Amino acid sequence: MVATSGSFELQGAITITAEKGNAAITKGDVVSLSSNKWIRAATSATGPLAVAISTEVAAATTVDLILEGIVYVVSDGVINPNASLVVSASTAGQVQATATPFATGVLGQYLGHENEPDGTTVPTAAADGDIIRIKLGGARA
Repeated sequence: MVATSGSFELQGAITITAEKGNAAITKGDVVSLSSNKWIRAATSATGPLAVAISTEVAAATTVDLILEGIVYVVSDGVINPNASLVVSASTAGQVQATATPFATGVLGQYLGHENEPDGTTVPTAAADGDIIRIKLGGARA
């Protein structure tokens, strides 16, 4: 599979179709709840958080989301393997590493690039703008 932002792995995925706000959402955006509607997560949003698995124009009323599982998103800055992730402080809809794995707003954990966690390839650090494979589900031990 060639991973694109918003692609996800079926096993263990929890997906929903939910009501969205008035702005467009792009597949792969990290999204958050605002007034009970999903919107592209503003910088440093703390949740609840999910990832869009469909692209929707501003006029659309719903969006498909993944709440838990393995999904591909865009990194903002360098992210080391196994790092805990939060919404980017500078680029809405992207993720960055946090030094505080149990902080409010932890989205999940960085697993590697496409095909790295295949059992034989060691995951490498992500660079700014890379499409990365993450495990959604909040803080990790």
